[in-house]
Amino acid sequence: MLFSFLGIGIYLIYNYLEFGSFFGEHIRSASSLDSLWKHTLDNLLGVLNVVNPIFSIKMLEPTSAVIFIMIGILLIDLFFLLTYIWFYQRPFKGKVTTFHQLLMTIGCIYLILMFISEFTQGIESLNTRMLAPASFCFCFSFLILFFKIYPNKLHYIFMLSILSLAINIIYQLKSPVNYLSYRVKVIKILKERKNLKYFLNDTGNDHVSIYKIPLLNKKFEYFHPYLQSGYINSNIVRSINPDIQTIQKDNSITNKSLILYNSEIK
Repeated sequence: MLFSFLGIGIYLIYNYLEFGSFFGEHIRSASSLDSLWKHTLDNLLGVLNVVNPIFSIKMLEPTSAVIFIMIGILLIDLFFLLTYIWFYQRPFKGKVTTFHQLLMTIGCIYLILMFISEFTQGIESLNTRMLAPASFCFCFSFLILFFKIYPNKLHYIFMLSILSLAINIIYQLKSPVNYLSYRVKVIKILKERKNLKYFLNDTGNDHVSIYKIPLLNKKFEYFHPYLQSGYINSNIVRSINPDIQTIQKDNSITNKSLILYNSEIK
C-alpha cells in the first residue's frame, strides 16, 4: 500500500510539474464553468459516491423524475456515511491499527487533491471511477475490521456484494453495444479508403434512452455519450489506425477525401 501511495504521488506530481495538472489534462479556464455553484454541488455529490458500494449519483438534467431519483440515492449515500461514522466510533480494543490510519489518510488526501484539481482541469465532475482509489482505501479498512469483529455476520457483506454485482451488471447491460458489428463496418471502410487522415462525427446525438419510473407515470430522456455511434466508431478507427485524428470541424481541411465522416459508416 505504501509503495502504491508513493507511486501514485510521484505520478501526480510529475503531471502537475510537466503539464500543469494532476492528470495531464488541458487547463480549463474559470469562464468555462457555467455555474460554479452547480459544479461544486456535482463534485460534493460525487464525493458521497465513495461510501456507496452499490451505485452512485450522476447529475443529469434537473427534471422532476431525475430529482426524485437523486434524492433517493442521496439518502442511501447518507445512510452508508452514517453507518461508517457509527462503525468507526465503536471501541475496537486496539483493532484500529496504524495500517487502518494509513488507509484513511491516503483516502482523504486523494479525495482532497481530486476535489481541488477537478476545478482546474478540463475533466468531468467527480464520479465513482475517478474516486475509486479513495473508495478502495475506505472499504478495505472497513472490511478488515468487520471480518475481525463480526465473523458470524459475514453473510450480510456477502448479500450486499451480490446486490452490488447484480445492479452493476444490469446497469452495464441495459443498452449493450454490439462492438463486433461496429468494427466490421469500420474495417470495410478503412480497406476501401487507404488515404484517410481524419475522423469527424457529423451525426450528433444519435442514441437517446427513455427511462420510465414505475407507479409514478414519469419518464425522462438521457443522451448516452458512450453509446453514440460517433464515439464508438471513433475509438474503433483509432484502435485500428492511431494515425487517424479525431476532429471537431472540417473547415480547415480542403481535401475532404481525407476525412471519414461518421455518417458514411453504415
